[in-house]
Amino acid sequence: MLFANQDISISPTSATPIPAPNRVSIAETKVSVVDMVTVFLGGTCNGSKWRDKFIPMLNSRFDPFNPVVDDWNEEAQREEEYHKANDEYLVYCITPKMTGFFSIVEMIHSMHVRPHTTFVCFLNEDDGSKFTIPQMKSIDATVELLKKFEVKTFTSLEDMANYMNSMYDDSGIDHRRRERFYNGRWKLLYAILGLLKSSIRTTNENS
Repeated sequence: MLFANQDISISPTSATPIPAPNRVSIAETKVSVVDMVTVFLGGTCNGSKWRDKFIPMLNSRFDPFNPVVDDWNEEAQREEEYHKANDEYLVYCITPKMTGFFSIVEMIHSMHVRPHTTFVCFLNEDDGSKFTIPQMKSIDATVELLKKFEVKTFTSLEDMANYMNSMYDDSGIDHRRRERFYNGRWKLLYAILGLLKSSIRTTNENS
C-alpha cells in the first residue's frame, strides 16, 4: 500500500524470488492448505474497511490476503508483491475513499496480464463517502468497457462474494472446472453443427 509523498520505483520483475509468507490461514482448520484458493485484496486503502466486510462473505475455501498493515515497510511490500504475483485471484475494490491513483494502475496491469482471474468492484458509497455524479458516469462507462474485455466487474461486495463462492464450495467441488467442461462441450457441439450446416449448404448448392 502507498502513502502520500512516498517515492515509488517499480521494476517489471523482481530479481530475487520472494519466499512464501509464514502466516496462518483464516480457514486452515477447515480445509487443507493444498485446497485453499488464494485471493489478493487490492484497491482502495485510506481507512476504507471494505476488506473487513468482504472477507467474512467468502466461504472457507478462500484464503484472502489483506495487504493493509499498520507499519508499511520493506517486508510488508515484499509480502504484497508475492501475493500479487502468486495468488490465484486478484480482487480490486475501488471506493470513494480513494485519494491516490496507484491502485488504478495496479488494477489495469492485473487486468492486462490476468484478465480472467482479476475481479473488479466499484462501490458508490464507503462509510458515508460517495462518488460525485460525474465520477459515477465515468465508472459506469469504465464498467461497460471492462465487460467488453471479459473482466468480471461488480458494484457490490455481496455480488462479488456470491459469484466467487459459486465457483467453489465447502465440499471441495471446483465448479469452474465443471463450467469449463460444459462450455467446452457446447463449443465443440456448435462447431460440429456449423460444419454440418456448411456441408449441407454446399451439397444443396451443387445438386
